[in-house]
Amino acid sequence: MNSKLKTTRKRIGISQMDLSHKTGISQGYLARLERGTRRGSIAVYARLAHALGVPIQEILPLDDALEQEAHDVYES
Repeated sequence: MNSKLKTTRKRIGISQMDLSHKTGISQGYLARLERGTRRGSIAVYARLAHALGVPIQEILPLDDALEQEAHDVYES
């Protein structure tokens, strides 16, 4: 379960539907990401983080190497 994504989304006060519209990612796919039944790519999480206005690390727990790659993608 990716509770970090769901927790962050709810803290910001945005619905799955609104986040779906902002990112072009389907609401069903977002729900599966939040439940942990689907694993998104770094690019997907970068889009989500950008739409939420948070660093990607806030919604995706990563090891050090992947965290640096995610940071690089988010910053570009």
